[in-house]
Amino acid sequence: KQSIAIKQEVAPLQASEVNILRRKLATFDVSQHQFRENFRKTAPFTIEAKGSYARIDRENAQIREMEEQMNSLREAAGLFEVGVSDFKQLKACRREIALLKSL
Repeated sequence: KQSIAIKQEVAPLQASEVNILRRKLATFDVSQHQFRENFRKTAPFTIEAKGSYARIDRENAQIREMEEQMNSLREAAGLFEVGVSDFKQLKACRREIALLKSL
């Protein structure tokens, strides 16, 4: 009896937390798309790019920061059983920055 009563008390709180988490996921999805577009414009994809290694390091630090946010959102989503997208744009940036570093 108590567990049913507690579940009924917790359900609205859990639902509001799920809504907050979904909003955060949507916001992060938009920010990763914006980051991808900016990355494609500013990453040193040409041979003549000056200061390429410094720019690659800056981009790498930004990608790492976004990946940390992504991992914390995934962890929270796992707790509340919320589906999470693959964040393919961020993974593509990671793949391209690795290729740029290997050149």
